[in-house]
Amino acid sequence: LITVGPRFVAENLTKRYGFGSAIGTEHVVENDIFSGKVGKVLTDKDKFLEFKKLASAFKIKLSDCVAVGDGVSDIPLFEACGFSIALNAKSQTVIDKASIAITTNSLYDIIPYVLGTKT
Repeated sequence: LITVGPRFVAENLTKRYGFGSAIGTEHVVENDIFSGKVGKVLTDKDKFLEFKKLASAFKIKLSDCVAVGDGVSDIPLFEACGFSIALNAKSQTVIDKASIAITTNSLYDIIPYVLGTKT
């Protein structure tokens, strides 16, 4: 899971949905309390570069990947991947760049699209 949002949110979702790893903007924790300070920021460009590194590490072509996102930071991924899902996207630009757009309360609802059993 790669997000420009907070890494701790990505880590929570990674645990909840069983993803392999979480990458995101780091927030500084001091004495087990969020300090309000931001550490390393993951930019739109960083997000795409991290994605490319992961795909390369697993020897997966970008055209064989599925990107799922809701914001403009996902557009480079949508353009590079073979299939893309705009999930609960509010921006028409994001919706237009995706292969499909869905609105749902459950991330599990993307599974039929990822598996190609629903179009």
